[in-house]
Amino acid sequence: MEKLKTFDEYTNLIKEVKSACKKPFSNIYYMSRDIKNYIGTGRLSYEKVSGGVLFFLDEELYYRVWLYIDEKAKFIICPQDKKMLVRNIYKSGEKEESLQCIDHRLEESGFQKEGTTIGIQGELQNLLQKCEKIKKYAEAMERKGFRCVEADFSMYGELEAIILDSGIVKDYQLDYRTEEEKRKLEKGSYLYIADADGQICAASICIVENGIANGVALAVKEEYKRQGIAPYLTYHRFQWMRNKEVRIVQGWILTSNVPSLKYHQSMGHKFLDRYADEWVLDLTD
Repeated sequence: MEKLKTFDEYTNLIKEVKSACKKPFSNIYYMSRDIKNYIGTGRLSYEKVSGGVLFFLDEELYYRVWLYIDEKAKFIICPQDKKMLVRNIYKSGEKEESLQCIDHRLEESGFQKEGTTIGIQGELQNLLQKCEKIKKYAEAMERKGFRCVEADFSMYGELEAIILDSGIVKDYQLDYRTEEEKRKLEKGSYLYIADADGQICAASICIVENGIANGVALAVKEEYKRQGIAPYLTYHRFQWMRNKEVRIVQGWILTSNVPSLKYHQSMGHKFLDRYADEWVLDLTD
């Protein structure tokens, strides 16, 4: 694995593969500006393999692996010093032969499919209308002493730990950001619910860019579940989005997480015809 130093180096690797394979398989779902940022922060590396090139995005807890490759070539992805994630997106009923071939190559390399997520999306105005029915309930929660707080940067790590400990969001599903990037986030990107004693009950993360809310994650501590805290936090999260002039809310949910699917549907989200298989190679496997 070698660090990429310039964007030109990246594009030359792409051109090299494309000259040898007319239609290489790719799971690179990022804009040029993102790739330039990853190279500039020293987070993007590469490795040439049979039939193409692998890119490794360092997400602190794991590597996100991008493939740009002739899927018919018998390539192997070797273990590294962290677990690795390969994420492949497709439409229902349209899992092309190339993607099926990639699945086989991943299995040969020791990857295991951890799950499949489905894309969800909602227009904030519609979500706010659904959320209005929670308003009186939210006011009642506040009379009991619960409150929603915009977290300071010093608490980000603690709130991330609450979300990961819940098991709802896996460590390879939580996007990594440098401390500098986190400090630049909109105030309130990290929210938490505190009870009357000031104890943290639940946490939420939401990243807003160009009027679109992404990376929405919410978790309630085990000892506070079944007390209605999730809808209370959802209510405040939507109000925060309205103040930030969000238009669209989007994200991904595991297809096996039926309660979450039903909850998001009840709140007005729509399911998209976009699925993502998540393949993981763990060092402990």
